[in-house]
Amino acid sequence: MASELLTELFGAVIAAVVGGASASIVVLFKTKKAENDLLLCIARAQLYTHYRNVLKRGFTSTEEVEVYEPMYKAYHNSHGNGVITRMHDRVADNIPIYVEEK
Repeated sequence: MASELLTELFGAVIAAVVGGASASIVVLFKTKKAENDLLLCIARAQLYTHYRNVLKRGFTSTEEVEVYEPMYKAYHNSHGNGVITRMHDRVADNIPIYVEEK
């Protein structure tokens, strides 16, 4: 009788610990996804504004390329949408790059 009670109590404790841990993991996963989504939105807004300005201006600089190309690659590798990729390709294929004198 005592061993059955201990078994039930032990089972309840394990269930509570595992249940609590799995709930914490779910919350952590949702938080991480929300943070990643937010970073992707920020990168999209930055890249969109940059590419729009470059296309309007008609040229870019080596400094801008050094700043924005790594951001585009990270955005693209994070499965960013096609709008930014099309803008990036238009800039890369059609816009001259001016070298700043140092």
